[in-house]
Amino acid sequence: MRTSAPLLAALLLSTGLFAAGPAEAHRPYYRAYLTCEADNCAYLELKPTAEGRVKIQLSEPLPLGGTGTLVIDALLNRVPLSPLTYSLTKMKQSWPLGLPTKNQDKLEILGVRIHDENGNEWAHLGAVTPPANTNLRGKYLFVSALVYVMDTASNVCYTRGGDTTLLPSGFWTIGFDALRACDTGAHLNSQGLYGEIEFTRNGEPPETHSVTFEVKSGKSQPAGRPSLHFGFSPVDLITVKRVEIFDSLGNMFAKVGIRMGAQGNYVQRHALDTSISIGTGRDESIPHRH
Repeated sequence: MRTSAPLLAALLLSTGLFAAGPAEAHRPYYRAYLTCEADNCAYLELKPTAEGRVKIQLSEPLPLGGTGTLVIDALLNRVPLSPLTYSLTKMKQSWPLGLPTKNQDKLEILGVRIHDENGNEWAHLGAVTPPANTNLRGKYLFVSALVYVMDTASNVCYTRGGDTTLLPSGFWTIGFDALRACDTGAHLNSQGLYGEIEFTRNGEPPETHSVTFEVKSGKSQPAGRPSLHFGFSPVDLITVKRVEIFDSLGNMFAKVGIRMGAQGNYVQRHALDTSISIGTGRDESIPHRH
């Protein structure tokens, strides 16, 4: 009996004999700057390691007594959470996420801010592009995984992650390398998908930009990373409000966040399917709807 190419690939993936190369790896974390008084004053990282990790590096001390609170607004599997709060007492700190999660849970990040010890907002999401010959702490103004929207009506499903990046020059990309059709489990071939980014520039009204792309054999095109260039200038203050990805029918299927637990191959099902295998991050069966 002849084994079909898609079936053979699935068998190789499930047995660990074949893995995506470095070019197909996507960033599993969320990294962003926070600004205060038109300057970068903090660098935040959220990682799905173990049960989740929150790290922050301040570039200047908090006012008053030098303490404050990091506040993160988020959804877990599309359910709103009470704000996640972390006590700031040092310039560099790290905490467990502090949220009960299970493997493959989706944490969507809605907003981040820092309050001083009196509860006043001291810093908010945003990054100031560097002057000439000046480097940021990281390569990007903003970089994040793109997590699956659990209650989507889209027929686009994941078997690996996606991500988005924004450079200080204004070069924005999104990327996926293993999209599948939810109804068949086959590698997706589709046109008319699009990504949207909304940001503010120097306090002006929000700008919304979109890039249309196609998917061939599960990979976003062209070259895996659809892109746009916004032409930022030195010392622009850029605040990313959202990045969302839609299918050709306008159904959103991905947005900014982190996927908890194992980051290997898996099949994302709809409607919080409890039959997803927990603890391995691998489930190569055909996805289905409820």
